[in-house]
Amino acid sequence: MKRLIFLIISLLFATTFRANAQDLANLVGTIADPSGAVLGGVEITVANADRGFTRTVQSDEGGSFSVMRVPVGTYTITAEKQGFQKLVNTGIVLDPGQTLRVPLQLSVGSVSEKIVVSAEPVHVETETGAISHVVNSTQVAELNLESRNFATLATLVPGAAPAGTGFDPTSVGVLANATISFNGVPGNFNNWEVDSTNNVDQGSGSNSLMTFPSIDSINEFRISTSNYSAEYGKSGGANIEVVTKSGTNKFHGDLFEFVRNDVFDANDWFLNQAGQPREPLKRNDWGFTLGGPVVIPGHYNTERNKTFFFVSEEWRSHREGTVINQVVPSLRERQGDFSECDQASPNFNPAVSANGLCVVPINPSTSAPYANDTVPVDPTAAALLNALIPLPNAGATVYRKAPSLPTDFREDMFKVDHNFNDKLRAFIRFTQDSYKQDFIPTLWSSASYGTVLSKWTSPAISSVLHITQTIRPTLLNEVIVSYSADVNTVHNFTGFDSPANSINKPQGFAMQTIFPGNQSQLKLPGIQFNAGVPFFTAESTGFEFDFVDPQAAIKDNLIWSHGKHTLKTGFFLLDNHINTTTNIGLNTQGFLGFGGGQVSTGNGLADMFTGIIAQYQEYGRVANGQLVGGPGQGRWRQWDFEPYVQDDWRFTQRLTLNFGVRYFWLTPFFDAKKPTNDSIFVPSQYNAGQQAQLDINGNLIPGTGATPLTYGNGLLQCGTGSVPRGCSTSSRGTISPRVGFSWDPFGKGRTAVRGGYALNWDSSNPLHAGAGFNGNPPTTANLNAFNVSGYQSIGPGPLGPVGFSDIPAVRKWPEVEQYSLGIQQELPASTILSVSYVGTLGRHLQQDLDINQVPVGATTQNVPAFVGQNQPGCDNAGNCNVQTALISLVPAEFFAPYRGYTGVVMRAPTGNSNYNSLQADLRHRMTHGLTFEAAYTWSHTLDNIVINGVNDSNLRRWYGTSSLNQAQVLTINWVYELPFFQHSPYRAARYLLSGWQVGGISNFAMGPPNPNLGLPTRTWFDPNVVGQVTPGQLLANNQPGMFGSLRRNPLRGPGRNNWDIAVMRNFKFDSEKVNLQFRLETFNTFNHPQWNGVNTYCADQNPDGGSCAGNGFGEVTSAYPSRIIQLGLKLMF
Repeated sequence: MKRLIFLIISLLFATTFRANAQDLANLVGTIADPSGAVLGGVEITVANADRGFTRTVQSDEGGSFSVMRVPVGTYTITAEKQGFQKLVNTGIVLDPGQTLRVPLQLSVGSVSEKIVVSAEPVHVETETGAISHVVNSTQVAELNLESRNFATLATLVPGAAPAGTGFDPTSVGVLANATISFNGVPGNFNNWEVDSTNNVDQGSGSNSLMTFPSIDSINEFRISTSNYSAEYGKSGGANIEVVTKSGTNKFHGDLFEFVRNDVFDANDWFLNQAGQPREPLKRNDWGFTLGGPVVIPGHYNTERNKTFFFVSEEWRSHREGTVINQVVPSLRERQGDFSECDQASPNFNPAVSANGLCVVPINPSTSAPYANDTVPVDPTAAALLNALIPLPNAGATVYRKAPSLPTDFREDMFKVDHNFNDKLRAFIRFTQDSYKQDFIPTLWSSASYGTVLSKWTSPAISSVLHITQTIRPTLLNEVIVSYSADVNTVHNFTGFDSPANSINKPQGFAMQTIFPGNQSQLKLPGIQFNAGVPFFTAESTGFEFDFVDPQAAIKDNLIWSHGKHTLKTGFFLLDNHINTTTNIGLNTQGFLGFGGGQVSTGNGLADMFTGIIAQYQEYGRVANGQLVGGPGQGRWRQWDFEPYVQDDWRFTQRLTLNFGVRYFWLTPFFDAKKPTNDSIFVPSQYNAGQQAQLDINGNLIPGTGATPLTYGNGLLQCGTGSVPRGCSTSSRGTISPRVGFSWDPFGKGRTAVRGGYALNWDSSNPLHAGAGFNGNPPTTANLNAFNVSGYQSIGPGPLGPVGFSDIPAVRKWPEVEQYSLGIQQELPASTILSVSYVGTLGRHLQQDLDINQVPVGATTQNVPAFVGQNQPGCDNAGNCNVQTALISLVPAEFFAPYRGYTGVVMRAPTGNSNYNSLQADLRHRMTHGLTFEAAYTWSHTLDNIVINGVNDSNLRRWYGTSSLNQAQVLTINWVYELPFFQHSPYRAARYLLSGWQVGGISNFAMGPPNPNLGLPTRTWFDPNVVGQVTPGQLLANNQPGMFGSLRRNPLRGPGRNNWDIAVMRNFKFDSEKVNLQFRLETFNTFNHPQWNGVNTYCADQNPDGGSCAGNGFGEVTSAYPSRIIQLGLKLMF
């Protein structure tokens, strides 16, 4: 970080900068006389009165002029030359990142004479072959968005397919999934920016955003989806560039509040069918914006053209109810008395017995029932029970609670623009999001009693300094220096109806741990019941983390407009850090499993009372082969340097060519902590002669070979010897060519044939997945102890094989090729139609391959542990027919190529994707009060980038219809200011009947593939993932040890037919300078049931395979929300 700060300061003083700032636009054109002859030496002035911006240039001898990097907004162009009338062209709207060509024509006459014309509101794109779309200020401000999440607006364009990515339009904050697939590319390949500042949380795998700008602070934004120019980089997906509002020479702003309440909403379809009430919900969203000039009357900025400010504040308070309805032990059971489960006992209670699910405990020492069906209760077990499982409050064995879970969000944003002079401008912006949310069940666990509560806090900041300098009219420089970070913490606390600190270990709590350092953990271990009781849900106190993701970046470019060429060159430099202290998905507090062990009472709760532990699991750090304990730690670093050159060449008056190249220099994430937590498994350095042997229970036999607690036998420490930091040698230097064209076949600026090609490399998710957040063995370990008798007997026991993630020693970065060819036509009434073929090819995408899978075709293998054990498929000498043994459910670890390990999941860059589509967009910009856009996509996506595949030795079986695929999507959005009674001569009619406005978003889409087929007995040897079907006889469960024959995703889930409609009433005062707007926003307006989840659980219990039938296989299990109503009130001035 110190080096980057020094570099930034040095560059600031050494040179001038420029970057691909997307809050800016370009204006180019040619100027001619009435005969069509071009005119040189024409003085052209471009002015934006609201921003106090003016710039004057002259046309060259070819009649060409360019005004580069001007703030977005509405402009007036004035053209003057002796012997010609003065031309004033008004109402020219510039969108973010746009290069707009404006042809001008001067008439012969006196310069004192003036001709005023109005610009057309829409223009075909004649300057680039890139495909991009602008969500304009009207759409941003007026469209109804559930939860006012700005990211929803990115789904309005062709090529967007959010259904298969987990995109969440209802939430903001770090847990709001912002992944949207564009053109078949994974959603975490997108690059989201705010005022040219990175806004992607890379620590989440680039699935979420750091900040969620308030809708009222956004001016507009551009979504570039295909073959964009070389000035864009960092990602292989779409570039989404948000432009925030700025102050102007007049004060403007708004006050707003939006309200949602369950009393407004329709009930969920399934709750309605069950006769259940709505789930409680209360949401309030309120705030304000204010912008204007910074003025000291009579002293500073009296002309209001120097300094401007803009402030935005937003608060969100969400209270969403959750229903806890769980079976818990009865009061007698909590005392160790299980007589209510015994049909022969006078205390028998059918509600407690639960049709025999509650097993009467048997004393394992005597093989007879305990006296009076009562077992002794260990004080340690009593502490666990009282802290983690609540008392029944609805009958003998039911606990019910409907707590309200709070989510609080606040955003502070300020922005200051300053014009030093007509050649030097700058702005600074600072945004801070504060996010707090409570969760039940706790994150990454299945806890559902409400006795443990997760609290997630996430303050995030985004800041930018943006300087623009005009060296001369044709040469411009810019610099953007940015810093962003989010700080995520998840910690667990005492939940509802529980005494304070009850999940902490009480004084005298007598339980040992495997890792000595974990003995000091304050919280109790988690528990789970596996057998003999009617309650199986786990409750965990662990799974906590502290996570900081700071990013510092600079963007530096130079633009030179020279004749028919606009040349751009520059670079992007990112210093990315991820600092973690975490045990995500693991448990330093420990986790106890009761029931189902070799020794048991038959009842999991009775086992807990008597200290009979079937399995104990604990996670911790390891140092030099010694168990230490404590959570995993990482100090991850990564550099990304991307210089580029771009030439936009006006080859003829009708043809523009785009040529560019970008160079990607990317480093893998590496752990800067010393000694590093990073390790890698290199198969070529694994020696089968040094492999550990397994005993009959699958544990490592001490002294027989290498263990995962020390380096060796293929397990190497990164950053030492021949292994580089980051664990792999990556192809750091990669070339990204870009070409495009735009051809006006008729020379009238109303038709454009456009196309292009771009090769992009993706660095959006470069975290070394081998170590993840926790670190790989041997610096961390997740250890188990089995069949333990007594809580004080827990300790390091037999070490079982461990599994971990891995990356190749030589790594390639994901690659996306983009290409398109289409036509754009201006239609009457300010409407543009675009129709394009758009395709992508993905290469070197991530696949998770288990390289320790039993090889296909394995025949006979000797297993020393099975000598004389009469194992199925094995003779007395331990020689096993692998196929027969697997069919008999013998664990696969005995036959794995790298014995001593379980799954070794190689995150390999071997995936491929292929996307082809027809995309159409019909756009009508605001005229006569109407804004309208319809986006249609007909596409097919194929890939093999399954996160969890099956037959890793035959990757061709993985290839098929992608889980991201939505074959057809039509999205329509509109805003219409109703013209009725606006000019009525009757005041009452104007006040009561005018000012109405309607708008909405309609979405019609085919369903995405439904990839999950659940099997009850052997999910570890699943067939290839398949989609749901209603006729269960079409699918059959494969035999144990056998691969299924069906390819991926042969069937689709339900589609969507959704209408979101809003009605607004505007009350305007003070000559329409003040507007009070009431908004009635509805989502799923017609309350049309739209199915979502489908039961894909194959309920067959036949060990030899059989058809999937029964238990509702193929039936719909969930739906998208029923009608939602959101009320809003805004005062705008």
